[in-house]
Amino acid sequence: MNQQELNLDLKNLSIHQTKEFNECVIKHRKDFDQMLCKLAKQKNLHTDIFFTSIFSREPEFSPLYERCCKLSFIKKQLDSGLVKKIIVDEIELFEVLKKSEICKKSGVIIHCNENRLRNISKKLLPFRSFLRSFCFVVFMLLARRKVKIDHLNDKKIILFSTNILKGYISKNLDSEYSDRNFPDINDFISEEQRDRLVFLPQFPGGPKPYNKIFERLRKQKQSFLIKADFFKLKDYVYAFSYPFRIDVKTINDVKFLDFNITRLILREYWQTTFDFKIIESLLNCIISKRLRQSGIKISVLIDWYENQLSSKGLIHGFKHNSPNTKIIGYCGIIDSASYRVNLHPSEYENDQMLLPHQITVLGEDTKDDFMEFTKNLNIVSAPSLRYKYLHQIERSNSKTSEFTILVALPIFKDQAENILSILAESKTSLEKIDNIRVNIKVHPTQSSEIYQSLYDVESKNCKFVDGDFLEWVKATDLLVSAASTTCMEALAMGVPVAIIGAKNQILQNPIPKSIHHDYWRVCYSSNELIGFVSAVYGIDKDNLTIDSEKIRDSYFMMPTNRNIQKLINFQ
Repeated sequence: MNQQELNLDLKNLSIHQTKEFNECVIKHRKDFDQMLCKLAKQKNLHTDIFFTSIFSREPEFSPLYERCCKLSFIKKQLDSGLVKKIIVDEIELFEVLKKSEICKKSGVIIHCNENRLRNISKKLLPFRSFLRSFCFVVFMLLARRKVKIDHLNDKKIILFSTNILKGYISKNLDSEYSDRNFPDINDFISEEQRDRLVFLPQFPGGPKPYNKIFERLRKQKQSFLIKADFFKLKDYVYAFSYPFRIDVKTINDVKFLDFNITRLILREYWQTTFDFKIIESLLNCIISKRLRQSGIKISVLIDWYENQLSSKGLIHGFKHNSPNTKIIGYCGIIDSASYRVNLHPSEYENDQMLLPHQITVLGEDTKDDFMEFTKNLNIVSAPSLRYKYLHQIERSNSKTSEFTILVALPIFKDQAENILSILAESKTSLEKIDNIRVNIKVHPTQSSEIYQSLYDVESKNCKFVDGDFLEWVKATDLLVSAASTTCMEALAMGVPVAIIGAKNQILQNPIPKSIHHDYWRVCYSSNELIGFVSAVYGIDKDNLTIDSEKIRDSYFMMPTNRNIQKLINFQ
């Protein structure tokens, strides 16, 4: 038995331990869901608590899911009787472990290496979040205008809730608007329906002046409803005052497996207090009321749906304030539910009126996955507007002898660095493969310069490249990445995929088990990557092309007039 196995360091797991950790993640997902369902039924919980991080299940926002996954892994290691010392880097986990009976009985040593500065910064998070959220509100108030909406008052509006990114605005709003999430939707509907179609935008990212953005949207031929134009000052006061409506002292005896995590939950509640995700979701609860008071009648709400707090706020508000509005959650991506556990709805969300009347997903094969935690859902497959290009694209037919690998770095720096480190370790072995070429493409929001100096990966046959991702992947024989949607797009184009798993972390893998392992693999090390590269090197590309057509048909339904009409005319 080596020292690493005797000392369980959650920030320095071996590859074997990381795989065991992810086995625990899969095994105990329903235990996590049941814990939240039980918590949701505790007495005297104010409705607002369901718009906080505790019930969000969003791993990018709430650490609760990942912490519970770590506890499940620790329990498995303790049950083996081999661990003598556990090292954690969070005081929250340390306190849970120190007080747990299972740790006391095992006699294991618990050590926390979180530094004092980080601990202090977490205590100050609510004050930082308050200032940040306050800046959002100030910019919204400054950009608010009294707008004429008479042309909408006598229509049954088809409302599309969407996200508009900063870069997308600068690139596309000077011409006729085409939404990023619902592109070319007007091509599939009648002129009368186009006249009733309105977008309700949200603007992900940090606080920024909205004046120019809002003005450009107001001048568009396409109709927009900008929420800031309808909110009243008291709405912002209401959203910011939610901590005074929630009595967290009523939360008691919350258990996950053999651990009491009550204090863990209370700490998270405090640390995420006043975060703008919460403020925005509470404001979204109100917007349906303000639209109704303005005389706007919403016939159908189609929300870009990833089951995040912002969507829950919209849905909850419309169900209460506009009960005749039909609500559709359009999940237009295929993402990693193994990590983003919130993608799969829970029964407590149904009980709290946080789910749409109908959820539409990409592909028949994903419907059962979405019912992982509750069967009480109305789920149908829907056309893939955002990825309809996959049915129109053709891969390069050039008879080159080169074997080309495209490394697509994700937006998250730690994931990108993990990929580059494994690529650097694989460099010597890759260069032994005849006619190999490696192109490295950074995320479009980043510059290659931030990575070029970190790892020695560049050589004669390995370069950082610029340009359109689509053009590069069309001429690629293998994609290496950890960006989930990108991986499914590549498979749909007939390009095999190596997903690089990161040590110590929950695996982010969106690829369904029904897609044969000949075409994709999870690789945690350079040896595993080299092994898959060698396997792909000998694949019959004609067979791969047939499979890619099946993937497109199964997971990226081609939009037609008929299936779009079925979407927007949901009864």
